[in-house]
Amino acid sequence: FRKEVEFRRVLGYPPFRQLITLVFTASQPDRAESLAGRVASIIREDPPPPPHRFELLGPAPGVIERIRGESIWEVTLLSASPAWMKARIAAAAQQASVGAAMRVVVDS
Repeated sequence: FRKEVEFRRVLGYPPFRQLITLVFTASQPDRAESLAGRVASIIREDPPPPPHRFELLGPAPGVIERIRGESIWEVTLLSASPAWMKARIAAAAQQASVGAAMRVVVDS
């Protein structure tokens, strides 16, 4: 247990930082990839204020790339500032007009 806690602390995984994964789905693979890339770019443009830091992973194909004809792409954010992440995700989703193509998965 102690090794796992230390591992998570060093890497900044929950509970030391919050992890949010944005999952994008579309029937056309290019559309899911495009939406994920657009949202990731918008989020990168406005990092949190110091001393907060964040990490953005992706966009990348989902672990399972296709389900029921839908292509899946993901963007993952890690930050100790959940309020900033939630606000940036909401603003980026609205700016990119993702609609129902984006689902938010929170691991805290």
